[in-house]
Amino acid sequence: MTVFFMVPDTVLAAGAGKLTIAGFYKWVGSAGGKESGSVPFPAADKQWDTSGGARLREKTDSLAAFLEERDYCADPERLAAEITALLEATETKDLLLLSDAYYFVGVHLYQSNLYIKASDCFSRSVTYREKLGLADRRYANGLINMAVSLLRSGDFSRAYPLGIKALEAKRALLGSDSSGLATNYLNLASICLELNDNEQAVTLAEAGLTVSGIYPDLVPPRVRADLYHVIGLSLYRTQEYNKSLVYCREALKIFESDPAGNAGSRILLHNTIALVYRRLGQSDKAEEYFRRGLVIKEEKNAEDKEFLYINYSNLLGQSGQISEGERVLEEGLARVKSIYGPESREYFMMLVSYADFINSNHGGSARSLALYEQCFSYVRANPWDVSASKFLTLKYVQSLAGIGKYAEVLRITDETDFLTGAYSPSAGAEAGSGSNLVAPAVFSENDIGILEIRYAALNALANDAHDGQYDKQAVETGKMIVSLYDRQRLELSEDESRTSFSAYSRDIYTGIIGNYARLYEADHSREALEGIFEYSERSKVAGFLASIRELNAARFSLPAELAGLEADIRRQTGFYRELIASEQLKAVPDSQRLATWESVTFSLLRSRDSLNRIFKEQYPSYYNLKYRNEVASTADVGRVIGRRSNLLSYVLTSDRLYIFVANRRGNEVITREIDSGFFDALHRFRRILSTSPMTTGSRARFNEYMDLAYSLYRILIEPAEPYLVGDKIVISPDNILSYLPFETLVTEEFRSPELLYREAPFALKKYRFSYIYSVTLSSETMQRTRRLNNRLVAFAPTYEGLEVSDSVLAVWPTLSGEIRELPAALIEAEDAVSQCGGRAYLAGDASEETFKREAPGYDIIHLAMHALVDDSRPAFSKMLFAGMEEGPDDGMLNTYEVYRLPLKAMMVVLSSCNTGSGTLAGGEGILSLARGFLYAGSRSAVMSMWEVDDASASEVIHSFYKNMRSGQTKSSALRNARLKFLRSADQGRSHPYYWSTLVIYGDDTPLWYNRVTLYISLLLLLLVVTVLVALIYREPRS
Repeated sequence: MTVFFMVPDTVLAAGAGKLTIAGFYKWVGSAGGKESGSVPFPAADKQWDTSGGARLREKTDSLAAFLEERDYCADPERLAAEITALLEATETKDLLLLSDAYYFVGVHLYQSNLYIKASDCFSRSVTYREKLGLADRRYANGLINMAVSLLRSGDFSRAYPLGIKALEAKRALLGSDSSGLATNYLNLASICLELNDNEQAVTLAEAGLTVSGIYPDLVPPRVRADLYHVIGLSLYRTQEYNKSLVYCREALKIFESDPAGNAGSRILLHNTIALVYRRLGQSDKAEEYFRRGLVIKEEKNAEDKEFLYINYSNLLGQSGQISEGERVLEEGLARVKSIYGPESREYFMMLVSYADFINSNHGGSARSLALYEQCFSYVRANPWDVSASKFLTLKYVQSLAGIGKYAEVLRITDETDFLTGAYSPSAGAEAGSGSNLVAPAVFSENDIGILEIRYAALNALANDAHDGQYDKQAVETGKMIVSLYDRQRLELSEDESRTSFSAYSRDIYTGIIGNYARLYEADHSREALEGIFEYSERSKVAGFLASIRELNAARFSLPAELAGLEADIRRQTGFYRELIASEQLKAVPDSQRLATWESVTFSLLRSRDSLNRIFKEQYPSYYNLKYRNEVASTADVGRVIGRRSNLLSYVLTSDRLYIFVANRRGNEVITREIDSGFFDALHRFRRILSTSPMTTGSRARFNEYMDLAYSLYRILIEPAEPYLVGDKIVISPDNILSYLPFETLVTEEFRSPELLYREAPFALKKYRFSYIYSVTLSSETMQRTRRLNNRLVAFAPTYEGLEVSDSVLAVWPTLSGEIRELPAALIEAEDAVSQCGGRAYLAGDASEETFKREAPGYDIIHLAMHALVDDSRPAFSKMLFAGMEEGPDDGMLNTYEVYRLPLKAMMVVLSSCNTGSGTLAGGEGILSLARGFLYAGSRSAVMSMWEVDDASASEVIHSFYKNMRSGQTKSSALRNARLKFLRSADQGRSHPYYWSTLVIYGDDTPLWYNRVTLYISLLLLLLVVTVLVALIYREPRS
């Protein structure tokens, strides 16, 4: 956890830097106060001492001259002590002098890191000015300095309303010139960060940036950099890591161009950038920025390196450099103790982190527990510091859970008041006007962390004691965590962030499924069964679902020009990000190009953020649609898959397989224990499926295939067979099962002397399979529409003489030669148009530009071309069209570009290689090219799971379209096409590698009417009408 503080005011910025503070402890003691308490106000109505008053004014002026850098020879510690003694001894009615004296002593105390005493002095200064009715600049500064002093002491809830009051006072002072408000907005935003109100922090930072834009010459560049840093840190805390990095790097550019920028801010900025790189998996870059931050030369009031020590040591510990990590922490502890003292909040944070490091890297030792016990003294002395208390609670219960003291974890977490202590102002000032600044109910990552440890402890007790009460408590705790996860996910705006968040949150969803499964095993209650299905749905493609809901919200509730502008900004952002990523892969990247493209990307992000604020303020229906988080129930299954179908929804963890069976007969859940052998079998089977089969000496491979296929069938399908009705199965896969075409499993043991795969009892022959990501996603994207005609557009380029750019070769070095032609692809595209009607763009006509222009107007889109899958950067996976030129339409259609296409297709057929494969993301499935077309609006997608055999795929596709034209469902059309291929294939080509690569995801309903059935129906209707007409007009005989 990091904490972000800002220098509160220009007066404070002009402070004295590092000072010896022993004398001030002595002063406070003589005044009868304590660091955590208050010194009584001097009586204002005693007899005025002329001599004492004059000396007080003289000493106050001297201290002010030093703090405002007009006199460098004074001794601020001596002056502050003398002023304090005079305040105690002098009886004066000069309230203005008293206010000034307390103000400048407060400034000095703040710079001496005595924040509570400083806030007391600022409070008295403000109070005296209020008695005088004097709301001048020093009054406003006193308010904000008091707020920031409370912030530094951990009293966040009191800091926020004071910050609002300071903003209003400053606005009243400045009148039409609001340039001085930027710093106030910065301070308020920083306070909101510590209150874990990231949304309000961004709103306030944006208000400060607006002021900076109006007065670019009056607002210092470092303030603008700090405002960008606030936004970057808010984005980091909401797991928008790539976007956070853009803002932080922009702030860093400002600091690098302004050497006079505040050293403390630069130190904290390096800490944030290092943390972002760490979350992005770039440990080398993270270490670089930690080191760069540690060597920044400190200036006045720049003592915030403790966060660098804490986070850098964690990085070292996780990378195995435990001794070095411990050394860094010990160095930081000694440094913080010498600067802030052993009773300070800063020392407390370091000590908790040190105990956590010892616990994590040396086991739950007595040493770490003893360190935690030391930390509790700070919490007892500073009860208002809720954030510090929860930070300690989190680390302490982690250590207890690590040594199996689960009952103690429950006792402590039972006493923790979750989601309280974070101030949520309900009556303040709006960012732009100074009134109605409302922060929503907020929660911290410490709250979530404590709940997660509690949940893990309940699970451990449930497993040990076999007590359903623990499972019930675990479900309740898990639901609370999920509700917080859902709120976090809805705030994410980047697809990559949603994907990574799904992986992060998956364990809680699957854990709740396990809790409900144990409860169901005990009582077979409907509540448990519904719970299993609900959290099975929540565990799947939640990020993808959120993205689709956001897209639909834009399409259905925003004006077309605004929705188009937002989509265009996203496309441009993706384009420049691709340029940056490609340039960085070069042996010698062009730094000037990178700097230019990064600046453009930042400007685009700023434009998009501005648009999002407009959406929120002016189009509430957009947010109502976007922020939906409900999922389908078991009652919705029949409507989605059809009454004659069976749903097999899988959830796969490291040691459990859950199979949820749903059909018109009812619902059931099957739980199987699995081990590493199961995953090994899956990987081996997948390799055999996706590798071109050997032509000789293949009996061992044949037998291995049959054994693996049958063993997987017995685990994945056979347990569900007693509950099935009919032969139609809709698969909702999970985890590595997403790579598996279930049709390729065999339903009984099989051997063949002739090695005839076509004779094998494939599941294809017994069942009709189709695939969906989840019932919830299908329910929101399905559209059952049959037509007499569907317009089809096909693209099949040629690649003769194609030159591949260096940036593409850097990612796919195997393309160094010519790209292989796909002669069957041209025939396939023409055949598709011949069967369905429409238009084919072949050879050089099959350009990316033409595709983007034409595809949105067609019902079926057929793409027969090469695809390049980028596992490390799924957004940059590509489909290769004809011609490769510079610019956005360069002949390579990226996944991120597909996402922004306004498609209305009922089906997209991607017979390219590997369009259904890609990176497997936890909780999201395969991040494939095909997924992009479903996102863009296609109701279903036919995709290839591995490199396609050109001729075989074309043969299957020909039969598939023919079957579709006869009115068959998509899955039945593909199944029958495969069976036809299998019946006529020779020994070699009957291997599943040739016929099973294509699978269908999404809506499975037919696209055409069955013409025979339609004609018969029309004839019967005509006959009925004829009879009715005859009966009506029949005249009686004369």
